[in-house]
Amino acid sequence: MSLTPDQLQILYKEIFTSDSGKKVMEDLGKRFSMNTSTYTPNSDETVYREGQRSVLVFIHNFINQKLPEKE
Repeated sequence: MSLTPDQLQILYKEIFTSDSGKKVMEDLGKRFSMNTSTYTPNSDETVYREGQRSVLVFIHNFINQKLPEKE
């Protein structure tokens, strides 16, 4: 079953704005440097960490976008 972007956004919002979802996002943010630097002297490690962080940034931005208004 293929979902539209709007349907996916609704699902993400339902999950990550629930009380449990907020706790999970908070934990993931701490584990994967959502609000801190991912820099290390080893550039491969920095790239790896930034890849982890980018998933959280995507989720955060996706659930905070406004859904298009229906006509």
